[in-house]
Amino acid sequence: MNARLRLPTLLVLTALVAFGCSTQEAAKPAFTGDIAKGNPPAAEVPLSSASGDAPEPIGLDPQGDAELQASLEQTPPGCEVLTTRSCLLPFPSDAYTVADVTTGTGRRVSLPAGLLENVDGQTLDPTDWNLNDGFSPSTPILVHIPGIDPSKTALPSETNIGFSITADSATVIVDLDSGQLVPHWAEMDKRAEEDIDRALILRPATSLIETHRFAVALRNIKGSDGQTLPAPIGFRVLRDNNPTSNPVIEERRNEFEAIFAEEAAVGINRADLYLTWYFTVASADTLAGRMLSMRDDAFGQLNGQSPTFAVTGTRTTDLQEGVAKIVTGTFEIPLYLDNGGAPGSRMTYSPASGDPVSTATYTAEFTCTVPSAAVENGEAVPVVYGHGLLGSSDEAASTSVQRTAAANNSLYCATSW
Repeated sequence: MNARLRLPTLLVLTALVAFGCSTQEAAKPAFTGDIAKGNPPAAEVPLSSASGDAPEPIGLDPQGDAELQASLEQTPPGCEVLTTRSCLLPFPSDAYTVADVTTGTGRRVSLPAGLLENVDGQTLDPTDWNLNDGFSPSTPILVHIPGIDPSKTALPSETNIGFSITADSATVIVDLDSGQLVPHWAEMDKRAEEDIDRALILRPATSLIETHRFAVALRNIKGSDGQTLPAPIGFRVLRDNNPTSNPVIEERRNEFEAIFAEEAAVGINRADLYLTWYFTVASADTLAGRMLSMRDDAFGQLNGQSPTFAVTGTRTTDLQEGVAKIVTGTFEIPLYLDNGGAPGSRMTYSPASGDPVSTATYTAEFTCTVPSAAVENGEAVPVVYGHGLLGSSDEAASTSVQRTAAANNSLYCATSW
């Protein structure tokens, strides 16, 4: 089963388990993040002496102007102008959104077409991403910093996350809607083969709040000689209030002036910045609306009944203690993809509502581990086992899962990716 099938498959496998135990639908989850834990309320953040005020406007000298022009010439139309190494970096960024009053955030993602390549050099189609009204609340944050020496830069580590919300941290993530700092850690991309391609990755230690705007600030970034690296010219002209003749830069000057002021309020000094930018986290509708629509549609098609299923095998030997049987089989699910769900399929949508619409059914497979206590008592706690990328249904029958199922009287079921 291809990766795109996992969501609808797990959706209705949940129905298979749930209808075997109860016909009462679980309460809908709440969609709120919580960065307040371990972080002082905005009212308790100490007053800052940092400045976000603009210096007197001074035009670039000939050398600076040449540097700016060279930087802009390296940037394809539609790409971020703050840095030059990669079209999308830094990411995520509201530079790749447009205003849209019809969305839950007032923004809509607008990634450029024809410019985003995968590792095989194939251009990606951003159409589906451009339906979103913001970015993931669990996103890693990526930026390329030529010449950075992480050993000489005050980066928070995964073992010292608390450092990230101190005045000494070189990286800052701030919720612009609440003024709170976001705990996080930073690491260099270990997968890059060359230093020139190595990104700095910031990883928030908590989910970011839906619909909020978050700014990322980098300051006092050090090179191998221990000296502070100069800011990239595309950002420096905004920070230092150097007027330019470039409309792409000038149309962003006002928004950056506002960000500098908001950052100064939480202790980020404008003059210390190597780079800053901001992004909007998507709304609950973007994050879960399509999934919940499929869930509701699938349960509606069941009409209070179990999905059509068939048991294809039962194993009662060579099991862990406390496990009665391993059951395998198939079940029918609504298919919300075109082309029969083959690799490369796309989700199908209703022209009227824009919600996913099923156009066929798909035969999915399942594996369930049944604890002995469930057989004896007639009840167990149903668990849909969410395995890793490209995993298979038989992971629900692994030794560790069997032991967990027996210990907790849980009915573990999984389907294939």
